[in-house]
Amino acid sequence: MRILSSFALAILTSGILAAPTLASSQTYCELFAKDFADGRTTDVDLWQKSYRNAFNDCMNQYTAVAPVAAPKKPLQKQAAIPAAVPETTTTEEPAAVAKPKLELEPGTEAWNEYCAAKYKSFNPDTGTYNSLTGKERRCTVTQ
Repeated sequence: MRILSSFALAILTSGILAAPTLASSQTYCELFAKDFADGRTTDVDLWQKSYRNAFNDCMNQYTAVAPVAAPKKPLQKQAAIPAAVPETTTTEEPAAVAKPKLELEPGTEAWNEYCAAKYKSFNPDTGTYNSLTGKERRCTVTQ
């Protein structure tokens, strides 16, 4: 019986001590920000700035909204493949359709515009850009 009463007392005590942990997120963030700012500085203005930043960062963890997905574009229907056309007996050959060349020639205005839009560090005088590793690389057009 004594073990049961001590167990009940332990549960009751832990319930009383655990009550402050059930505080709201705002209260928790206020206490966290105060502790954070106290450890940073004794200057009042810097303390207030540290407190505000820590409090806002803490609250953003609790009130962050999930990003909204971009609306999906409706799918376009693919053009139907034309039915097989019966061959005619004429001797005329259809004219060959020339497709325009998609590659941009280095040094042209269109090439410079493309590379400048693609790379922020593009230098039109040399035709190069600075890569993320710091190396200077030639702009290439891939389509």
